[in-house]
Amino acid sequence: MPSDLPALDVPAGVNETVKRAYDRLAESVKEFHHALSLAEATLPRCDVTSPGCRKAFRDLTEHLVAAREHRGEMSPRCPGTSAEAKAFYDRYEEQARYADARMAKLQAKIDAMVGKAGTPSGDAYAKIMAEAEGANPMPCLKYSCKAW
Repeated sequence: MPSDLPALDVPAGVNETVKRAYDRLAESVKEFHHALSLAEATLPRCDVTSPGCRKAFRDLTEHLVAAREHRGEMSPRCPGTSAEAKAFYDRYEEQARYADARMAKLQAKIDAMVGKAGTPSGDAYAKIMAEAEGANPMPCLKYSCKAW
């Protein structure tokens, strides 16, 4: 976990619904940063167009897809209107900004390595990423929300 990660603690005195939201956020944040750390650790040091490098980029894209899934899990499923819900949403936004900045920093490194779409390396990377995304479809589930 990054040393400068915003707070993940559950404020004292919140009701059980809000506590579950904070716990869910903390779990998603931890899973996101773990997946992103794996992506950073597996950042290939070879040319994406090289046949011997394909597996290294496949590993990278699988970790990136996992990180994106966990990033999506951070967001509140149901908006709340209570003061506790609004405080939770502020915490979520702080975590989201931090996660998005960390992801953008890694993506900038990847973009610098592989180049732009329309180039051989950019297109090779895009194909590998599309394969990783296709292997991990994200279902869209509907659920009802209660006021909190």
